[in-house]
Amino acid sequence: MRNPKPFTVFQPIPGQNPKPLFIVHAYSLAQARALVAAKVAGARPSYCPSRSSNVALVGCIRRSKPMIPDTVRNMPAMACVSAMQKAIRRGMEREAMEFACELIHTSKAFHSMVCNRLEVCQEDLDTLAAPYVFPFVAASLAASRERYSKSIGEARLMVGNVIRIMCRSPKSRAGRHFAAAIGLRSMLEGYAPEIPDYALDVHTMKGKAMGRGLDHFRTEGAKLIPSPTGDDPYEDEAYRLWAIKQRGK
Repeated sequence: MRNPKPFTVFQPIPGQNPKPLFIVHAYSLAQARALVAAKVAGARPSYCPSRSSNVALVGCIRRSKPMIPDTVRNMPAMACVSAMQKAIRRGMEREAMEFACELIHTSKAFHSMVCNRLEVCQEDLDTLAAPYVFPFVAASLAASRERYSKSIGEARLMVGNVIRIMCRSPKSRAGRHFAAAIGLRSMLEGYAPEIPDYALDVHTMKGKAMGRGLDHFRTEGAKLIPSPTGDDPYEDEAYRLWAIKQRGK
């Protein structure tokens, strides 16, 4: 059997955002309109622009967004999530864990919310300076999700370890800015990069058509910057054997 959906009735205010008045539950927008019309019949005009406002009422009804319940101690859940993340950014591990526990002790769904946000918190870490943090966080959160139903204490312990290592790790939002600056330029401005000449080697159709082979690949396609600091005792032997393999095709 279908469950009725919430619809919010708004009062239009010229030059301002509509004011929410009340919520009705119905199976369709048409049924919601009928319920609202019956509810406000004979009510004060403040519910809508005019007394004969069935038309106006129709335009004032919107499907309500699902509401996120408060935590076990009646705190706004999303504000707790935000506070946890901001505390991690500032290296405040105790405060971050306090907000995490408020959510974890409320429900399994809120524990999942904590884990999901902690995965996102890695955008504030300098993964180049501390590359070990990412696999540690991923493994710990996966274990925490698995353990919650069996032991909230064990799940909480793993979340705590994640918060501590994040708070104590070097921070940088350069990775976030890097991804946004290049990714959003592609999405919003239609930017497409040009393929450079050095990419057209023996592994591409155009490179083959240009007669480029293993020698070109060795000097251009396999070029490393910065250059290796040590000698490679196997390089010559590898290219000799690749040449033999290529001739056999």
